[in-house]
Amino acid sequence: MVMGCLEHGRLASRRPFSLRLARDSTSIRYHHLSNVAWFLKSNMGQRHQVYLIAKVVPHDKTPREARYRCIGALHHQECYGRLPLRATTRFMKLIKQKENAEIIREEINALHGLYGVFMQKPDLPAIPCPFAHFLLSSSWSGSYLDDRFDGGETIPLYANAATNLDNNDGSTVIEITDPEKPSYCFVSIRGLDMAERDDLPMRSPLSASQYVRAYYPKPVNISMNKRENAEEASVLATLQPFESSSLISSDMLAEAWPGEYEAKRPTKLAAPSSDLKSPAATVGVPSLADMAFRPALIHALQTGGVAQLEPLLWLPDRFTQIKQIIRTCETLSGDAIPLLIKIVNDERGETKTVDLANWSLTDDQIIAILSAQEGVEVLKLSHSKITIGGIRRLLPILPCLKRLVLMGTTITDDDVLALYSENPQLCNMIEAFIHPVFFKDVRQGAAPNAFSQITYVRYRSIAASIPYFTPAILVQILMDNFSMVMQDDGKIYPNYPPRAMCALSPLLAICASDHRRNGKLWAERSVPFVPQNSLRALRNREGWFLAYVPGKNPFDDHAYAFVRRNREFEFEQELEEKMKEVISGPSIAHTQAAATDIADAPAGLVGSCGDPLSAPVPKWLEDEKREWLEDQKRAKLKSITAEYADKMYELFDLQSFFQELAREGRPAPPADAYARLEELFAKLTTRERSPKLKMMTMCDFKDNVA
Repeated sequence: MVMGCLEHGRLASRRPFSLRLARDSTSIRYHHLSNVAWFLKSNMGQRHQVYLIAKVVPHDKTPREARYRCIGALHHQECYGRLPLRATTRFMKLIKQKENAEIIREEINALHGLYGVFMQKPDLPAIPCPFAHFLLSSSWSGSYLDDRFDGGETIPLYANAATNLDNNDGSTVIEITDPEKPSYCFVSIRGLDMAERDDLPMRSPLSASQYVRAYYPKPVNISMNKRENAEEASVLATLQPFESSSLISSDMLAEAWPGEYEAKRPTKLAAPSSDLKSPAATVGVPSLADMAFRPALIHALQTGGVAQLEPLLWLPDRFTQIKQIIRTCETLSGDAIPLLIKIVNDERGETKTVDLANWSLTDDQIIAILSAQEGVEVLKLSHSKITIGGIRRLLPILPCLKRLVLMGTTITDDDVLALYSENPQLCNMIEAFIHPVFFKDVRQGAAPNAFSQITYVRYRSIAASIPYFTPAILVQILMDNFSMVMQDDGKIYPNYPPRAMCALSPLLAICASDHRRNGKLWAERSVPFVPQNSLRALRNREGWFLAYVPGKNPFDDHAYAFVRRNREFEFEQELEEKMKEVISGPSIAHTQAAATDIADAPAGLVGSCGDPLSAPVPKWLEDEKREWLEDQKRAKLKSITAEYADKMYELFDLQSFFQELAREGRPAPPADAYARLEELFAKLTTRERSPKLKMMTMCDFKDNVA
């Protein structure tokens, strides 16, 4: 079969499709978490897999026995040539952002000592590092290019996946033990289908230059035409970010996937990385002065008398030692608080960040220290003794707080969800609440919906739900989304929105961003949560959602509305009973609205009274008869929902939506950012000719959404 190459416009032969599954002695191991049927049936694409590896201490091993292993993987159906390099560049830039790197380190450290090496028990979870995996998927889903978003769909793989999956154009491996210093390689698994030349070694690390030059060989002629010059310039620009990146070795691949890669030299015990070193490994033989100072300081911290030692505390080289001692001291006396405040002030300097991570402080002590601080926007309390009660007392005294980091504490998922449910006003200012509950896999999150974007396209809905927001975050998300609807000439995209709004992976990526200040690019964003693929906004009627319905035809208008459940809706129980009656019953109760002509009912569904909907469904009925009855149920449910929709939901345009957020007690978004958003919506909604963006009517809402 011959097909057009989307990456560089040339034709290349395609190998016939064959799905390869890794086998063991007892079973076939499927590596896909979703879309398995689609993947099996697919016969098109240039398949490419991506893997994350990191140093992880195996189960029942010491830190010195840490081994590389896969902690995340995904499949892309159409990725080759320059595309893997661009996606790798996006990912490495994303994980180097200090806020993102902080979360990735916590995810990796949480794996130490719990799981076996590759293909050995205990097995890793399917997606052991959901935050890192989400950033990977986001980077392979698309990117803004010249204010346009180019997106694609990805499929998650199990972290235990083998590397001999169905593959056409190689794989990418990225090492992220230290997220701020990642390394990479590309690998030819069974050759590179779309390459100009395919003489590269298989199952060996390839540099970015080796991989991309297989598709775009270096020009041999000095004189090139305009197209060739542009292509070569693009290749060189794609290679430039890799000049300072280190290459993964064969030994690292063999350690991550023993038996699938061959090591070049015998495996040795790895020197522990900075993240894996035990305290004993980092401390040399103490001096006599240190040996005397430590117990004296601990005694003073626990029993009082810190003031007597204070002249010694500011001697050279004592500051770091003091912080280490305080962090390990289990109990501190009340008169130690002034000393702690001085240390925090000295460490904080002119910044707006207070770092109390790993400090062994009680709620009262933390509150006493922070009560003496002003203008705190970032607070780090990971691996501290803080409780959810302490957080409830803490938030009112930090009115400027934007980012709160709570990794590795005793605060549970339920504690955080209860905080947002019972005291939402306490969290209205926080743009980034960093806790594991908000970093679940996109299909497994338990957090309720605060805001969703739901796109209705081609008889299906695509949803991205976020667990919390500030108006500043929403302005950013809406700008990122609706700037894609506008074409360069000011027109709306015909037929359907750009791919980022009608495919799940890109939509999730777009909805995961903080408020970007000071001209920060989308590629440099920090990600405060993992959006969920959830319709809880509709099914549970939780929070807000943006309903977006693109035109079905090239000149049809696009419709939008910000939607919230009517708080004065009084027919909840009545609606629930009607829906429960339809869902639980074997058939739909006969009503005039649901009545169907007997001639339309498949044979065998007509009851003794001539009612096609009153007969129970026998086991012997054919599939199409069952499906017919289910269609009737769905139609009835839609009819019931539409009947109550105008009472159940409230619809808002852009201006009234942000006015409602202000009435909820949320802070106003930045004036300049909101002005740009209003200007964008004005361009989209005031065009004289169709298609344009219009406010959704309740009739539209009933037909398309409810």
